[in-house]
Amino acid sequence: MKSPICLIVLFSLAITPTFSAPLTKRYARENSSKAHLPTLPRFKSPFRADSHIIDRSWVTDVTEEQSTQLADSITAYVAAHTKASSPDLTILLLAPTPREQANNPLTLALNNAFRKSGFGLVESKEQAGNAQDLRYQVSRFNDGLWLQLQLNKVEANRFYSLDSDNKIVGDAPFSVREEI
Repeated sequence: MKSPICLIVLFSLAITPTFSAPLTKRYARENSSKAHLPTLPRFKSPFRADSHIIDRSWVTDVTEEQSTQLADSITAYVAAHTKASSPDLTILLLAPTPREQANNPLTLALNNAFRKSGFGLVESKEQAGNAQDLRYQVSRFNDGLWLQLQLNKVEANRFYSLDSDNKIVGDAPFSVREEI
């Protein structure tokens, strides 16, 4: 009977030729039919490495109906997790979107939903020093939308799948990460 170490060595020798090709992105692109490892999709990460710096909000292409649904979900989350006891006492500073996304439907729906719920909105910290920072980022992911929120130093994520009518469906609650 062979020892386990001998079997491991024999197994590793048997699979070594499979991975002898260089594992670079360029090789995988040029020889995609010959590549042994699948190339993974590349995602833009609009969040900075330092999660405590409010940078920008970012929104992928969403429809007006999806925007309204997302805005209602974001407003409900913020209402449940703000420091003030009532939305009437809460002032929010929304991290701006890039210029090319200035008039995206989600930002407009979010402003309307916050105002209807009684939240105050400001354009800068100088207007209200006690404003709570909110950054929102929506990305397409597989067959749905991935929402990332950062309210002050608390990060929340939620995946929404799309139904047959292209409406969003929140399959799970927000996943929240905060400092202890």
